[in-house]
Amino acid sequence: MAESSHNTKIETLIKQLEEEVRRLSTAQQLELNQAREASAIEIKTLSEDFDSRLYAITLEYHSRISDLEGTIEYLKELNFAQRLMMEDSLGYVKELEEKLSTTRDPDPPEPEA
Repeated sequence: MAESSHNTKIETLIKQLEEEVRRLSTAQQLELNQAREASAIEIKTLSEDFDSRLYAITLEYHSRISDLEGTIEYLKELNFAQRLMMEDSLGYVKELEEKLSTTRDPDPPEPEA
């Protein structure tokens, strides 16, 4: 009888331990699910923040780059226009010099004293 009582105690302990394993497994699964959900929300938030930051940086630099490119283009056009004006001015001065040299009297009369 002592042996039967001893076997009953062991079987009871086994059932209790198996129940504890099921309880711990359920608790582990629940905690893992909660961690996944929390991590998924955090990852989504981080991803949205990251995307937002990338968009803001892109807009900021694109605007600055675009402004500078516009200034560069304007300066190139201005430089080209100034070069054309300088060439025109030099051509005009050369024409005037040629006209002046052809209209001059080669031997001007000497003033009388």
